[in-house]
Amino acid sequence: KYIYYQDQDRYLRYQNGKTHIDYAVNKQISAGMVVVQRVQSWSLNDDKFRIGIKTVGEGEAVIFVRGKIVKAKWQKKSIESKTQFFDKNGDEINLTERPVWIEIVPEQNKVGFN
Repeated sequence: KYIYYQDQDRYLRYQNGKTHIDYAVNKQISAGMVVVQRVQSWSLNDDKFRIGIKTVGEGEAVIFVRGKIVKAKWQKKSIESKTQFFDKNGDEINLTERPVWIEIVPEQNKVGFN
């Protein structure tokens, strides 16, 4: 979970209902931009319940920046290329609000936001 704090212009991260701390610096994890990248996934049918995910191709995304929600598309042409994000007009979205946190989420998983 992320909560946007306008006074800090940051999204602060929470995990399991608690502040998510980066213990290397003893601070709450925060981001200037959060990207939710929806991907295809499948079970690997192993005893660890792992899943495979498809990160080459294209799909839907939602980008949170400065308290705004931008519905987007992502595209990655090959394993060697970078993932690009595009707005509804097809213009590339630059991930400039550092740091950026990208959440890779299987398409079938629910993601709530308001």
